Formats: sequence, C-alpha cells, structure tokens
Amino acid sequence: MPGDSIQKRGPRTRTRIRAAFRHLALPLAVALFASGCWSQYRGNLAHSGHQSLEFAIGVNNVSTLTDQWTGATGGAVTTAPAIVDGVAYVGATDGVLYAFDATGTRDCSLGAPKACAPQWSATVGAGTPIRTSPAVAGGFVYVQGEDALFAFDARGVSGCSPGPPRSCAPLWRTASIGDVPSSPAVAADIVFTTADDGLRAYDASGNSPTCAGTPKVCEPLWSSTPFAPSRDASPTVADGTVFVTGANAMYAFSATDQTTCSGTPRRCAPRWIADGTGSSPAVVGGTVYLAGGTRGLAAYDAAGVLGCAGIPRTCAPRWTAALSVRPGEIIEPPAVAGGIAYLSFRGAIHAYDTAGYRRGSDRCIKDVNLCTTAWQTEKAVNADAVSGAPALANGLLLTGGARHLRAYDASGTTNCAAFPIACAPLWSAPARPAGYAAPAIVDGTVYAGSDDGLHAFRTSTRAPGPAIGGVTPSPIAGQTTSLTVAGRAFSAGIVVSTTVPNAALGFPSNVTPTSFTVAITIPASTSPGAYKLTVEDAARNLATRTVAVGGGTSGPEVAARAGISGFPGTLWSAPAERDADTRAVADAGADWTSLDLDWKSIQASSTDFGWTRGTLGNGGFDGAVKAARGEGLQILGVITYSPKWASPNCADQGGTYVGHCFPDAAHVDDFANFARAAVQRYGSQSTATDPALHNSITHWQIWNEPNHQEFSLPRPDPDRYADMLEAVYPAIKAADPSATVIAGGTAPTGNAWDAIGQTEFAPTTWLLSLYDRGAGESFDAIAHHPYSFPWNPLDEAGFNGFTQTRYLYLAMAAHGDGMKKVWGTEMGAPTGSVPLADPNQPCFSRSMTEAEQAQWVHDYFLGWNTSFRAFTGPLIWKAIRDDPPTVGVPLNTQLWNHLGLLRLDRTPKPAFGTFQQMTSTGLIGPRRGASCY
Repeated sequence: MPGDSIQKRGPRTRTRIRAAFRHLALPLAVALFASGCWSQYRGNLAHSGHQSLEFAIGVNNVSTLTDQWTGATGGAVTTAPAIVDGVAYVGATDGVLYAFDATGTRDCSLGAPKACAPQWSATVGAGTPIRTSPAVAGGFVYVQGEDALFAFDARGVSGCSPGPPRSCAPLWRTASIGDVPSSPAVAADIVFTTADDGLRAYDASGNSPTCAGTPKVCEPLWSSTPFAPSRDASPTVADGTVFVTGANAMYAFSATDQTTCSGTPRRCAPRWIADGTGSSPAVVGGTVYLAGGTRGLAAYDAAGVLGCAGIPRTCAPRWTAALSVRPGEIIEPPAVAGGIAYLSFRGAIHAYDTAGYRRGSDRCIKDVNLCTTAWQTEKAVNADAVSGAPALANGLLLTGGARHLRAYDASGTTNCAAFPIACAPLWSAPARPAGYAAPAIVDGTVYAGSDDGLHAFRTSTRAPGPAIGGVTPSPIAGQTTSLTVAGRAFSAGIVVSTTVPNAALGFPSNVTPTSFTVAITIPASTSPGAYKLTVEDAARNLATRTVAVGGGTSGPEVAARAGISGFPGTLWSAPAERDADTRAVADAGADWTSLDLDWKSIQASSTDFGWTRGTLGNGGFDGAVKAARGEGLQILGVITYSPKWASPNCADQGGTYVGHCFPDAAHVDDFANFARAAVQRYGSQSTATDPALHNSITHWQIWNEPNHQEFSLPRPDPDRYADMLEAVYPAIKAADPSATVIAGGTAPTGNAWDAIGQTEFAPTTWLLSLYDRGAGESFDAIAHHPYSFPWNPLDEAGFNGFTQTRYLYLAMAAHGDGMKKVWGTEMGAPTGSVPLADPNQPCFSRSMTEAEQAQWVHDYFLGWNTSFRAFTGPLIWKAIRDDPPTVGVPLNTQLWNHLGLLRLDRTPKPAFGTFQQMTSTGLIGPRRGASCY
C-alpha cells in the first residue's frame, strides 16, 4: 500500500567494474590498397604500438619474411623508425638522422639483402647519440638531439645540400630542453616534448612569434607547471588530452584548452593527475595504460572521471597487473589492441586481457582489480631474451630482442603450449650480435634497427584474398542501412559493389581483417529478392555474397516505435486543453506518449499521495493517464523531481525550488516507496479502485537527465543515482514483476568540470559510471535524449546526441547487456525566426524553418528504424505543441519554446503532416536534410 515502507538497506557493496569504450570509426577511401604509416613513436599519437592498416602480412604468411635490404648507418639504431610516404626515418648512436627509401629501391645495391644508402642525412648532435624515435607530420620530421628538438624538411630539400649524398640543416630548433630523452608527439600543428622541467608545446611550423633568429630558435607556446618528467617517456595525445609521466605521477593536460594556463611565459596546470608513473602512456579505447612504476601495469580512465576525485583531481587505476617490479626497473610501454595489452617484462612478453577483470576472468581477482597474465611468450635465456616495446599488426605480435627479432600469434593460440600458456615464435630473423630494436610495420614490411643500421624484412607472399562469411542486417527497399560484413582477409583498400540497381554504397569503415561496415541506400522501387554484394581487394581478389533485400518499413511498424510527449503543461491544463493535445498525439499516429510522474506535486509528505491532486479540475495525474489511455496511447511514466521534504538541503537554481535535486541519502528509500506506490496504482497488478487505471503504465523511466547539472543539482552524482536505481528497481519489480525499469534519460552533453568537481557527464561516461558502481543489474533498458540540433540527426559531424545512441548501446553490450534496448525518450528540432547573424557560423546563428523541421522529423525516424533498429525501443518527439512565450525574452530567440509539431494555437506545422505520413504509410524514402540546416 502507498503508506508501506521498504526495509532499510545496509551499506551497498559496489562491484568495481570498468569498461572503457570509445567508438572509433576509420573512414576509408574506396581506392587502391592504403599502406598506412608508422608516423612516430609507437606508431601513432596514442602510442598503441598497433598498425591498424596492415593486412599484407599475417599469421599465415609471416614465415616468409626475409631480410630484403639494410640501410647503413654510422652507429647502432636503438629505437624504432618512422615510416611515412615511402620514406624510412631513423636516428643512430652517431648522432645522425637518416632518411632511406622505404621500398629498398632507390640508392640500393644488388644483393640479398640489398645495401641501401640514405637519400639524405642530418647531423643532430656533435656525437650525441639519438636515443628517441623521430616523428613525421605536416612535411616536417622532428627528432631530439643534444638538449633540443630539431625540425627538418621531410623531403630532404629545404635547408639541404645538393649532394649526393645530401646533408640537411634544421629548419628550426628549440631552445635548450635539457637532457631528458623523449620522442616528440605531433598533433593539431603542435609539437609536444618533455624538458627538464616538464612538458613543452611548440608551434610545429616554427612560424609563431616565439621563434626568431638565424638559425631559427623557438621558445614554447606554453609549458606545463614544473614537474620532473620520466626519462624515455614520450608525450601521448588522445581525444584532445596530452598524457605524460613524471617521477611521481602521470599528468593529463588539455592539448588545446588554455583555461588552466596563466602568466608570461604561459604555464599550464594539468586537468588531472594519476597516482602512478612509469613508461610513456598508451591510450586505447578510453583507457590509459602505464607500464612500470610500482604496479607493473596499470589502467586508468582516459577521461579522468572513473576512479577520480579531489582537488586537484587525482585518479586511481581501474586495474593493475600482478607484476613485482624492482625499484628503478624500467619497463617499455605496452602495445594494446583487440582487448589485449602486451608487455615486455624480464625477457618475455606478457599478454593481459584488458576486459577480463569485468567479465569474470579467472585471471583476475575482481575485488582488488588485480590481473595475472593470460599468456606469455617463452622466456629465452638472458643472452637472447626479448626486449623493447612490442608492436602489433594483423594478428601478429612482433618484438625485438638481445639477438633476434621475433613474431608471435597475438591471440596466444598457434605455437602455444597448454596451461600455463607459453608461446613459441612463428618466425625469427637471423641472429645479430647486438640484436634488434623495437620494430615498426608498414605494408608487409617489418623495419627494425640493429648495430649496423636499419633492416627491412618483407614477405614473399601476400595474405589471402577476402572471403565473406555473412552480412547483417538485411537491407530494406527505400531505406539506408549500415551493413556489417563478416569474413576474413579484408584490407584497408577494399572496394564494395552490389547488383542492386541504382543502389548507393558508402565508403567501407571500421575495417578489420575480419569485418567492416558499409552504408547502402536501396531505392524504394527495388523489388524484394536476392542480390549480390562483392568485395574486391587491391590484388583484385574477389569475394561475393547473396544479400536478401526486403520491403520497406510499413506505417504500423514506424508507429509502434514512435511517440510524442504531451504539451509541457498537460498536468496543469484545463481538461479541454489537455484532451485536445492528447488527441493530437493520437491523430499524428503515435503509439506512445510520456508523462512526468512529478513526485513533488503528488506526494506532499511521506504518507500523503495525491494522485488526483491537480488544477482546474483536471483530475491530476489520474486524469492525464485516463486521457492518454482513452486515446489508445501507451504511456512512459517518468518518475522525477523531489519534494522539498525529501531534499531539504537542496539549493535549486534561480532561488525557486523546482525539485531538480536528487533526494537526500536519508530519503532514497522514500523515493523507492513512491515508485512502488505508483506501480501499485497503474501497473499490471494494479489495486486501484478505478479499473481505467489498471495496466495503464508498465514502463517507468527513473529521473530526467540525471547526468546534466540542471536536473541533478547541485551537480550530477553517480553514487546517489546508483543508490536510487538499486532502491527503486526491486520496489517496482515487487509491485509489478513484468514492469520495465529504464535508467536515464541522459542529456546529450559532454564531460565538464568547475573548481569543485564534475558538473556534466557525457552519456557514455555516465553509463560507465553506473556500471562501475554495480548498478548494471538495476535497470532493464536505458533512456537517452538524442537531440542533434543544430546538426542533422543522420550526420556524424559536430555535436550530435543522436549518434551517441550507438555508443550507449555498445557500452551496454561490453558489459554483457547486449539484449537491453536504448529508448529515445526526448528529442526534437526547434523552429523560429532568428535571422542569420554570422555567415561564418551558419549552424549556430539562426533558427530552423518549419520545412526543415519536417525533414528532420523524417530523418530522425529513418535513422532510428534502420541502423539503430536492432538495439532501440520507441523514439519520442518533444512535443506535440509549442510552449507559450517566455515573458521578457524576444520571441524570435526562444528556439526551445518551438519544438512542437503544432504551433501554440494548435495549427499544424509541416512536421505534423510528415509524422502522420510516416506512421500511416511508412518511411518516405532515404531523403535527408543538410548537415546543418
């Protein structure tokens, strides 16, 4: 009964779960084979050590690698080269930077292997060894030598003697940075390197006002606040953040945002720090991996959110490896790909399942997030041990060593013994007295330095041609579908074609050796039936598959997944006004509507439930429910907004209490009591005396935009919200076991902080935070508000909450919740009459026309019912009618008052007709609006 209480719960045991998810889409041109590059230390800005565009060499043909050519240097090569645009750049212990033809063709003698002379070289230091990898970007090659960073023309033209041999002088250099060996990282026209007092950022072109003189010497654009950087730890750049390790911590700086900077010259403070140190960081899938320090291997949330707290913001690792590291022992950075982190440690490579600690792996102790090795390479005797940072490419793990260069099956399968798993190499290079440095891999060639120069090993055969194992989902006539093609031997330059007449195919993306995605638009006139999909690789190998094309989505199918929320004042409207708006929702063809179950308006005290408490004789919430059910609408009940007695310390915005604070910890159970009372009244096992209320609401959303500060004052709190879910879920299920409990719905915002702490959580970050707190078992689905304004919902560009839907689902799937759905419980597109104010900002400086809104109605439901259909529930438009004008605000600037399909006077906008057409006859073809209206 409403007055019953729920038994108080003891301290909640939180399961420490971590899932770092980042959706990475690699757009690829439909052209010849794209060979990729290895542009800087560890291959890329993220320092993953992974060559994602390598498909010429693989497990099946690695045994055919042979030494094709050697680039002679005047000293040993102890670091990995950079391979860009057919040139291999490498530094040597003689203090010289060398540039070789990466194909082993130009300036090479005959022989096996061929001996190649450099195309050009540059003396970087007076006998000072080059101990770091070069970085190549924007036509420059950057390398550290002596106590400075040097920039050369990557073509070997500007600043170079005519030759042969050509000798080049730097185009610019930095002022002194001290003796802190560190490979540079180049991102967004900025070169990052460490110095003896921390991190420094330079203009990559050498043309900023901080550069002067002949020869040109540059001062930094900005420097970090002082810290002692680790030796041989290159800065890593990912998602706008620069990560660098120091003697006592890892520091995360913004690569572009200068809000933490002050003074002249500018000094910038880190956004957050990690309580650990070690190698250069590697960032993959939203996780930062550090090797070394006291933990051996540690994984941190790259967003600086999960496991982070305090001022300054400090982050603890999400998990660590069970390694016993000796004081001062240096460990090279890991290579990370495919959910595995590979670490070179005391003569062997250790492989760790980066997801095992959250999916019950017997290799991990969940309570303390400590993981042991999943498999490792055979440990050779010390004179021939593996060493240096490993590299990954197309299912291969390659590593240097004291005498050999070796390749292993990265999956830990081929040439591997039984438990405990130890793997022998699939291939090894001829032994050399000084062994081989860390390798780089580009287009079927493995490059590795040794005592006599740079060695290039190449396959005599290419990896097998493509094969298609399956295509999902089935495309539908009149729609655009994102196809997932599974198989083997796919490469970066595949070309896709189809026998469907006049079909439009997009570029293949997310290409891996075993799958890729491609968008296909099928004309509405296409007859259902079997058609061919063909994949061709650069060697003109073909693979085909029969694909069944189905008929277009019908109106009833769209209507069953379509909703419109009522006029925002429905619960406080006169009955005639409320009924007219509810009838309009039904007339538009929607099957769903949403109603706020406003806790503060209904429950005046812990025992006073006013279900009929309303205004103007409208019957309160009971009246709104009966009006919606009378029109045949299904209702999503949104349980939200605290009464003052349940959050007495809430300091609401604007000084007027509107219930936007979560209930205090002492009143979380009262929130659960309210939810249970509501379900007892409106659920499938209703005990209400009015039969019209029975089975009227069976789907319940818990709060509105809990990740957004406006609705979760004083700031979003995943701990409190997780407590709310864990209290509400059993309460609702006790009253109605068949009820659907939906977490959310998340606002399409980004992560943001103020001086006190986090003020906004991006939807995926918020969801991961709930999983991290063990709340994954306390919801049946999640809700999201997929607004895309000012971008078209079908566009990946810019800020687009619609595309965040996919990321939320993938985060659920990563936690074993792939059967749960994402509901779109609020979205829309505002109309208005704001004129274009800035020709350079057309997306943000005017309102949307009513005709454009009508197109967006279609585009929202097109995307929802095609590429998102398999993992989504209903999509609910906000709202049926425009809001009244806000007093004192110019009418033509009130964009968010004009989300309705009807104008305020209930005259229909064109969007209302579009909605009716979709829900009666089906989607009206693959049209789409502009990227930004």
